[in-house]
Amino acid sequence: YDFNANLVAPTAPGAYQGFWQMRNGQGRAFGETVWVGIRVPASAPATPAPTQTPVAGITFTSTSTSIQQGQCVTISWNAVNVREVYFYQQGQNWQNNGVAGQGSRQECPQQTTTYYLRVVMQDNSVQTRELTVNVTPVSNAPQINSFTINPQGQIQAGQCVTLQWNVGGSISDIFLSRNNQPLWDGAPYQGNYQDCPPGGGQMTYLLK
Repeated sequence: YDFNANLVAPTAPGAYQGFWQMRNGQGRAFGETVWVGIRVPASAPATPAPTQTPVAGITFTSTSTSIQQGQCVTISWNAVNVREVYFYQQGQNWQNNGVAGQGSRQECPQQTTTYYLRVVMQDNSVQTRELTVNVTPVSNAPQINSFTINPQGQIQAGQCVTLQWNVGGSISDIFLSRNNQPLWDGAPYQGNYQDCPPGGGQMTYLLK
């Protein structure tokens, strides 16, 4: 006689054996013991999901690309998942103008100027973005022809400096200050001023 039986393998990996003994109507065993052996293999390890490389993104914008002389724009940038970022304008060395990956700067160009954003990617490749702000000259607009300080750089405590300037155009007032403190309101179009800053620290002179 032929007979068959449906077997379901265990879920846990390993070697298994099953034994069967035939019996008659009175429950007495007869014939040979039948056995079967199986091996359940271990499941293949799950393949890990590939690690995604962060995608670099670069934006470089200006509030305006066409202005009149004397107006200002705000230039903004955002560079993510990159190594280095530099912001500079035509004629400047990019090496000296490193910036954070996200930032903005107000610029008041007196003539049409091109600005650049140089980005060093994670693989050391370089991408450059540029934008040009077109400046329309204004007839007889105020203009600072020169503004100098002597001596420049560092001075000794108690030492004085001489400021010199030359401005032109249609001007209603000229104002000179140090660290936002007034020095001369109503200064002439062309002149000089000697100042002896008190104490120490950094002094910033402004002519407007």
